Amino acid sequence: MKYEKPHLPYDQQLQRLVERGMSYADQKAAIQALKHIGYYRFSAYTYPFRKFAAVGTDGKPASPRPDEFQPDSSFEAALALHGFDQRLRRCLANGLEEVEIGLRTQVAYTLGKTDPFGHLTLDALDSEACSAPSSNGTTGYERFVENFERQKRDAREEEFVKHFLIKYEGDIPIWVASEFMSLGLLVRLYSLLNDRDAQKIAADLGVRDRGLVHRYLKALSVLRNACAHHGRVWNRSTVFPPANPPKKLTHERLHHLHQANQNRLYPLAALTAHFAIQLYPATNWPRKFKETMKGFPAPLGMSPEQQMGFPQDWREQSIWAYDPKRQPSV
Repeated sequence: MKYEKPHLPYDQQLQRLVERGMSYADQKAAIQALKHIGYYRFSAYTYPFRKFAAVGTDGKPASPRPDEFQPDSSFEAALALHGFDQRLRRCLANGLEEVEIGLRTQVAYTLGKTDPFGHLTLDALDSEACSAPSSNGTTGYERFVENFERQKRDAREEEFVKHFLIKYEGDIPIWVASEFMSLGLLVRLYSLLNDRDAQKIAADLGVRDRGLVHRYLKALSVLRNACAHHGRVWNRSTVFPPANPPKKLTHERLHHLHQANQNRLYPLAALTAHFAIQLYPATNWPRKFKETMKGFPAPLGMSPEQQMGFPQDWREQSIWAYDPKRQPSV
C-alpha cells in the first residue's frame, strides 16, 4: 500500500510514544534525544518494549507485535538501550579491527610466498573456486577482479598506491594490495586461495577446515559493516549464521557455542574473540567485551541470554578469561 504517514514535529513524535504507552521523566531531554538520534532510528530501541503478539495454534506469533508498549515502558529505558548498543558497537569494532588487520597479514604473507601477484594470477589460486559462478553471472574470480579494480581506483590517491601505479606500471603485490582491500573482498580472496594456502591460514586461525573459516569470516564481515555504518547490533539477527563449530575441527574455546543461538550476536562475538587471540596473542579484547557487557541495562527483564543468544554460563567460559600476560612467550 502507499505510504501516507505525515511528517511529525519532535514534540508530536514524543506524544505518539506517550499515546502508545511509553512514559518519560524529562520532556526537554527526551525531545533533545529525538533531535539527535531521530525517531525512526530510536524506534528500533523501543520495539522490544512493545506488547507481545497473540500466539497461534502452532506456537508462533499470529501477527506482528502491536504498536502499544508494555506497562512500565519508559523513554529513558529505551535510551539506555541505545547508549549500550553504541558502546557495544564500538567494542566490537575494536575487536574486528584486530581480526581484520591480522587476517590481512596472514593472507598477504601466505599468498605472497606462493606468488607476489597471486591475487591476480589464476595459477596461484584454486581453479574450481575461481571458475564457480557468482550471483551476478560472472565467475568467482571475475567478480573478485572487478571489485579489486574498483577498490584500487578508489585508493588511487593514497601515496603508497600512487607509488606503485607510477613506478611499477600498476603492478601491486598482495602485501600492498591487501592494505586497500575491504574485509569483504579479503574474505572473498580467501575463498579463492589454493587449498594449501587456505588450510595454512585456517590452521593459524585455530580451525582445521577452510570452508568453516570462510563461513565464519563472511559472518564477521557483515557484523563489521554494521559497526562501521553505526547500525544496531545488540539484538540483531545474523545474516550468515556461523553454525555450531565441530569439536574435531575447532579450538576448544569455541566448543560451547552449541549452547548459543546461532542467529544472534553471541557466536559472532565469540568468533571475534577467538580470532583476535589467534592472530594477536597480546589482545585484551575478550576481557574488554566481558566488561562492556556488564553495562547491559536489562530493561523489563530483558537479558543477553534471551535477546542476544548468550549461553547461560557464558561468563565462565575460558575465552572471556583470556589473559595475554599468562600466555607463554613465543
